[in-house]
Amino acid sequence: MQAWQQLDDEMVARAMPAKYLDGELTLKVTSPVWANRIRLQSQDLLERLRHVDGFRDIRSIIVKVCPADREDNDYSVREKSVKYRHKKDRISAQSARLISEAADAIDDPDLKQALLRLSKREP
Repeated sequence: MQAWQQLDDEMVARAMPAKYLDGELTLKVTSPVWANRIRLQSQDLLERLRHVDGFRDIRSIIVKVCPADREDNDYSVREKSVKYRHKKDRISAQSARLISEAADAIDDPDLKQALLRLSKREP
């Protein structure tokens, strides 16, 4: 994407365009710090890009972090589905007992139920 190279600043040196489709530019960066910086400055960057041939219809920027030290990093966008499993947090038996006792003294039924559910998270 030669149009990207027309923007001469440090941000351009830190981000590599991976895909531009339907007004949506996907950038890859090697650091979460740069990803955050680009996201914070995205409105300014969008305005600047709209004055560059090839990006006149740009509507949004997506930033993806792809560390440079990964062996499979070829700077192409890989659509990966990442699933996060929520682990139930465990509490001690003593904490569970104290929460249960506190729930008994609560008049609000919703809060009482929430505390009783919490007290069931024993090891």
